[in-house]
Amino acid sequence: MLGILLMSAVLSQVQGYSVALSGGGARGLAHVGVLLAFEERGVPVKTVAGTSMGGLVAGLYASGWTASQIDSIARSIDWGELFSAEPSREMSFLPQRLEGEMEVVTLGLRGMTPVLPPGAVSTQRVASLLVSLTSFTQLRVGYGFDDLPVPVRIVSFDLESRSRIVSDSGHLSTAMLSSMAFPAVFPAVRDGGMLLVDGGVVDNLPVDIAARTWGLPVIAVDVSSERGPLPEKPTLLEAGTLTLQALMGTLNGIYERRADYTVRPDLGGAALWDFGDADSLIAAGYRAGLALLDSYPELTGRPFRRLPATGGRALVGDVMLGGLRRLPERAVFPWLEVSRGDTLTPSSLRHEVELLYSSGLFGSVRPEISRSGDGAACLTMHLEERDPSEIGLGMAYHNETGFEGRLGIRTRNFLDTGRWVSLGLGGGDGYAFAEMSGTDHAPRSRFFQQLALSAWQMVVPAPSDSGSDRSVENRLSAELAHGISLGWFGLSQIGTGLTARCSPGAGWSSFGRIFLRGMTQTWDDPMNPREGGLLRAEISLSPLRHVHQIIDIDFARVLPMGRRASARLWGWTRLSSGDVEEWQYDRLTVAHAIPGHAWNSLPARERFALGLDLSRDFRGPFFASVRAAGSWDWETPLEPDEGSESWGAGLSVGARTPAGPARISWGTGSDGQSAWTVSIGQPGAFGPGR
Repeated sequence: MLGILLMSAVLSQVQGYSVALSGGGARGLAHVGVLLAFEERGVPVKTVAGTSMGGLVAGLYASGWTASQIDSIARSIDWGELFSAEPSREMSFLPQRLEGEMEVVTLGLRGMTPVLPPGAVSTQRVASLLVSLTSFTQLRVGYGFDDLPVPVRIVSFDLESRSRIVSDSGHLSTAMLSSMAFPAVFPAVRDGGMLLVDGGVVDNLPVDIAARTWGLPVIAVDVSSERGPLPEKPTLLEAGTLTLQALMGTLNGIYERRADYTVRPDLGGAALWDFGDADSLIAAGYRAGLALLDSYPELTGRPFRRLPATGGRALVGDVMLGGLRRLPERAVFPWLEVSRGDTLTPSSLRHEVELLYSSGLFGSVRPEISRSGDGAACLTMHLEERDPSEIGLGMAYHNETGFEGRLGIRTRNFLDTGRWVSLGLGGGDGYAFAEMSGTDHAPRSRFFQQLALSAWQMVVPAPSDSGSDRSVENRLSAELAHGISLGWFGLSQIGTGLTARCSPGAGWSSFGRIFLRGMTQTWDDPMNPREGGLLRAEISLSPLRHVHQIIDIDFARVLPMGRRASARLWGWTRLSSGDVEEWQYDRLTVAHAIPGHAWNSLPARERFALGLDLSRDFRGPFFASVRAAGSWDWETPLEPDEGSESWGAGLSVGARTPAGPARISWGTGSDGQSAWTVSIGQPGAFGPGR
């Protein structure tokens, strides 16, 4: 009894507590729930220290954000987009997005040497978010971490000196980003002469730092993974993570120190990278925090409340660009909307970063806000230029067309102008193609010019009098177009083109044309669309031939049906008049297949087709879908009633892969036949003429 009274007397003199937050990947979201419980019960948290994900939460809390505000931020974030390296669709124009969207792997090129990315997961948007949430506070209070609303220390590991780094000053966002740079997953952070990675490598729970720095009782929150059974066949990421965890467990013992109080939330088998379960992780942390306070009610004896942060704003005194090597400043500044005299806020700062990143010219865009001499803020964009060229690899397979490979080489900074030029090569069984295109699109301009050249060669049935079963046909196509970008979702073009064909026994034939084209594409994911649509319409006129006109319309609409199902309505039509040769007739394609009918069958001069796909996802990447489709085909343009119908229905099962859906399908059609097909890849991955 006497001991309890003495302990209560000592605790009554305590002015506050230090909180040490451990690393743990997505499991670190539980830290937010623990802090919520502390705020609710009035625990006087005077200082914080953190590592990795604990460093992120500690940095936000130190910047003045309350636990409830951090909770709102964590629940509102689209974690998939946050870790995505893809530019924002809403800030990139459609012709740029269409470049290489069906490629499986894309690597930078230095000379002719492919270059691997600095990390498996991008931290571009993470860095932008952290800067926007912490820099305005530092602009007001300074760059010493003890001057923040809540003093903080953040742990990282320096690969140069091979030592633990405890950050106590400088840009808080840099310290936070360095502390979470898990090796081989997130890129390391260069800060001065140091190359920093995740602090969990050496000290995953910085109790000793908190105790030694501030001399207050320490409450530790440990969300590190419990050691469980090893997976039977670990993935590359799992094997790397398990290896690092084993090494970290040994090194962490160097700085291990017992805390005065310890919270270990029950997170079950929550994975390090499962950020999609923020609600349950935060709730588990909240329950664990309340359980600790129920066991030690003396922790809430001195209530400590904080005013919520407001985010901040700053008057821009200057805008600077750093890191440029090949690109001139005059090619970069037009992408920005902010200028001297504007007011900068967290949201507008992130918007400016996305504008620069969406240009496709930079591998990373890191903003920095600092004080300038006149009391305004200096905004510096630290730019890492992407390798000027890149190589992309794609593939597709269909049992009726064979395997098709694709190699794409692009430069996004042609002659140091920021113009795009791309070259594509590919082919398959009895088929080869080459494509080249150049796009001239001035920054923040609606107008662009495009030159596209394509050539393909294919094996076709030989004429009956040739004495052979197969022969080779060549086709060439060239287009020069002036376009208007309608933003991220569409474009329109007017241009001229030339098509030439060399067929067995007939020699070369060609015709010129002028065309008007419009297109809109709003897929949420081109490799696995669950929502959005496509509409493409083209009117083509060949004035040097007898009233040679063609109208092509292609459309599709995908609608989600609950969490796991979707419906896709698609269709196309081709109407023509004048001198249309048989080789120009419309045929079924891989993208527009009717179950039960062979690919590239049923040639028709005039056609209208419609189809409906219903798809349902199951556990993991597996799915099943049903398709029903049909077409009405006729020969004379103005007599559609003199035609014939074709229809089919079928079932597919498969799995979604990085190369697109892999599926096996069965279907039956109007000709009374049934057919099995096996394919992998998106239909759009097949080259010209497919």
